[in-house]
Amino acid sequence: MKRTTCLIFFVFSALIIVAFTGISVNASDDADTSIFAKAPVEPDFQDYIDDPRAEPLFDDEGRYFGFIPLPFAPEKYVDNGLLGASISDSRYDMRDPDNDGNPSDSLLPPVKDQGTCGSCWAFASFGVLESQLLDNSSGYDFSESHLANTHGFDIGACEGGNILFTSAYLAAYRGAVAEESDPYQEDSAGSACPMCDPVRYVDNIIMLPVRSDVDDYKYVKEQILKRGALYTSIYYDNKNYNPDDATYFYNDFNNSFDDSNHAVIIVGWDDFKMVESAGVPGAFIVRNSWGTGWGDDGYFYVSYYDESIAFSTLASFDDKEDSHLSFSKIYQHDEVGWSGQAVNQDSAWGANWFVPEADGTLNAVSFAATRSGIEYEIVIYDDHDETEGSFYNVLTRQTGSITYQGWYTIPLQTPVSLKSGDGYAVAVKFSSPGKSYLVPTESFVSGFTTSSVVNPGESFVSVNGKEWYDSYDFDYTVTIKGLVDEENINTCDQPPSIIDTNVSLDENMVTLSWSTSPSCANTQYELYYGDFPVINSIRTVYMDNRTSIVKAYSPGAAFFFAVYAENDKGSSFSDVNFVEVPCPNNLLCSINKSFPENSELFQQLQEDPVYPDEPNFPVTVSNLDIDGTDYLNFDYIFSDSVLSLAEDAADASVGSVDIFIALQSPDNSFWFLDSYSNFTSDFGAVWKKSVSKSVRDTAIFKKSRFMNGEWSLFWLIAPEGNGDINAALASEKSRIDGVTFKVTE
Repeated sequence: MKRTTCLIFFVFSALIIVAFTGISVNASDDADTSIFAKAPVEPDFQDYIDDPRAEPLFDDEGRYFGFIPLPFAPEKYVDNGLLGASISDSRYDMRDPDNDGNPSDSLLPPVKDQGTCGSCWAFASFGVLESQLLDNSSGYDFSESHLANTHGFDIGACEGGNILFTSAYLAAYRGAVAEESDPYQEDSAGSACPMCDPVRYVDNIIMLPVRSDVDDYKYVKEQILKRGALYTSIYYDNKNYNPDDATYFYNDFNNSFDDSNHAVIIVGWDDFKMVESAGVPGAFIVRNSWGTGWGDDGYFYVSYYDESIAFSTLASFDDKEDSHLSFSKIYQHDEVGWSGQAVNQDSAWGANWFVPEADGTLNAVSFAATRSGIEYEIVIYDDHDETEGSFYNVLTRQTGSITYQGWYTIPLQTPVSLKSGDGYAVAVKFSSPGKSYLVPTESFVSGFTTSSVVNPGESFVSVNGKEWYDSYDFDYTVTIKGLVDEENINTCDQPPSIIDTNVSLDENMVTLSWSTSPSCANTQYELYYGDFPVINSIRTVYMDNRTSIVKAYSPGAAFFFAVYAENDKGSSFSDVNFVEVPCPNNLLCSINKSFPENSELFQQLQEDPVYPDEPNFPVTVSNLDIDGTDYLNFDYIFSDSVLSLAEDAADASVGSVDIFIALQSPDNSFWFLDSYSNFTSDFGAVWKKSVSKSVRDTAIFKKSRFMNGEWSLFWLIAPEGNGDINAALASEKSRIDGVTFKVTE
């Protein structure tokens, strides 16, 4: 979109200096970077890495387990005294939720058998997911074989796993695959099926707080009622199991409450179920993965007071219908998946730089919440300086919060249009007061994630979102992903209407943002802004499909801005917004602005520029050609004030003349506009450089001059530092031809 619209404002107020802002990755060498280090892993996980065979993979009867400790500690439940009254029901069983003795309304799929394979975690994961989708009448049967064989970690298909394996597998969209596409083999779990296509994208994997104490069974009940079946783990030892009534109780004599070796599913509870070895009634109804010939048709009853169940892991899914989110490709740098965290601060940023392989629309962002109570801010940047590592030009910005640990998919309220080969950054700020290590990561761990590759220039971390560091220097990749639709580009079938414009101030930065209805990938924008009074220029920035921009400001200043939106069906202008920049609390300053309370502050935006059939100034505009390549396009714009000065500019009366020039640079490149003048009509005279401005995308510049004699104006366009006025005049290249004005007596 190229829009050359003349804006004329009549205002009197203070001057603000507004400049484009880049975010530098080359932070000071003297800065303390130790805070960016990876979080230490949990001792149980380190013990497993050091000796994976220390714990047996099966019991004395040959039944297999397969639960592997997490590399980080789960968060603990804290009783706030607000548990719901519905958990007062003495019994709830998802096999018969209305408790009428008729299991036809069961909310659970059939029990499966993991066989002689340490894949309990895969059966527990998909058992919970299938149960949730069964409740939605979808009836999925997912392939545990595909999950166990393609999770990406070093651990073999039958050597164990945990909910983190499931999270990495689903987040990368390696699955979920249908069981019929990759059937399970009980003795080996089958083999990898690289050509099997996923039949479901799972949006959110929720890692709930685990029990802090055996009395937290009421909390587990509440989560069952709220979420359905729950993935969890226990420490299974056959000597603690009573086959006569399928009850189980494990007493951890060390009181560590973190022993686990087997993943199972909690599907209900029974307050009156007596577990003799525990000495008191009350048990969770638990689904196993050892077939219907074990226990109570595949289920057993674990005492509320068991000292392992729901102490090491507790998880669920929050999945939406696939129709709510359109994507065909996930951009990511983590070869395995979320397996750690970094940055020892309670607020930190992580970012990934991606280069699209095709045109498309960024519709969602996904990432891990490493702690509960996360406040996040997503920022999509359009540009990146590979040398300095800067991110700049905000395409969209979005905030939100996440209650629990886990992996989450966040649909963008304003999707972002992408062009093949034109990179973009997905940056996320994570905040959770009093907590640390909030940036999710993947890194090389021998025997666990050896396929992880950390490359320079891909992932970045920051504490303040301004000074960024390449995470390559800290040996990890940030696990943030971009979900892109490269097949169904979201386009509008009606003109855009700008429904909202916003201004937010943060320290010495101002963010201007806007939104349209409908919001579509083919809607493009131009931002117009200026100072008070309008004496230097009315500037414009071609925003493509970006819906926000960050600028620097001076305290105690004021400025205005307006937004133009256009798609194939039409266009619209926003109202003109007036912005006051407040003074900091510790400074004494006054905002020098005056806004009369009437609508005559400015003339209305002209939807069509003024193009005189025969310009009344002798102005020529050259199509510049350097080395045979046209790299700038020019249009001249005349304001009403110029046209009204005189019928013939060559005989203009003494007065003020406003001249506008609109420039558009290609490929988002930076050029510089130098303005020269002299007070004669001789182009061979000495030229004085009066102004130099950067040109990127589209820019409209205004030159105001009080006419009292002859005056010549010359614009020179060149890369920074390469402008040579004398060479340009001699060669008549890289320039817009000069203009001479003459005031007659």
